[in-house]
Amino acid sequence: MSDDLAGQESRDEYLDFLRVAERAVSERFGSLGGFLSGATVSGSWHPNGFAVFEVEFVEGLGLIRLHVWPQHLRPALDGHPEIHQHSFHLYSRIICGTYLENQFEISEVNRERENSADDHLRTYQVAPTGRGGPDIVQEGDRPMVARPLFDSDLIFSSGSWHDLPAGVFHSTPIPVDTFCATLAVLSPHLPGVADILVGKPGFRGARRVRPMVAREELRELTAQFNAAMAAR
Repeated sequence: MSDDLAGQESRDEYLDFLRVAERAVSERFGSLGGFLSGATVSGSWHPNGFAVFEVEFVEGLGLIRLHVWPQHLRPALDGHPEIHQHSFHLYSRIICGTYLENQFEISEVNRERENSADDHLRTYQVAPTGRGGPDIVQEGDRPMVARPLFDSDLIFSSGSWHDLPAGVFHSTPIPVDTFCATLAVLSPHLPGVADILVGKPGFRGARRVRPMVAREELRELTAQFNAAMAAR
């Protein structure tokens, strides 16, 4: 198969994923109001400081999750890289608040150029351990540099949607003094694409099970979510 045909198939596959994901999110969007108050709801903290709640696994589509960035409640793992790429496609609808993103070009440092060592980063490949498995990362040995693709962060407001193909380096710098929640669809992992972090050398979170959202945290998070929903 030629590169052009393979590229077209990949684009068509991505667009098909977005169409099905958008429909799945629309069908479930109206029932989110009481989701966090359910008796069996449980969530975990992503190392970058937002809460993750599994909503549903849809055969042939992927995993639907609720992502919540509570105001002033972001227990991020110290030193965890913020720039990363996914091994899956992502579609998300912004439920409340404002979602921010920037994207990056990652390249090896050109040793013939004068680069400050402070700017040098490392890649960290995340081993696939399945849903609920520990985060296992391995540090690369080559100095890298990250260049933002946009002069300012992309802004997605409440009610809009956002998508990201697998393999695109990005960060989500949502301010800690704001609240944001999204309903996200994660496709199955794509062959040949890895989950990769990009950050400062020496990150020590080599093997870690993500902490669960504590009862008190869930209570505060739910109160913020309900208030944001009511204010829409």
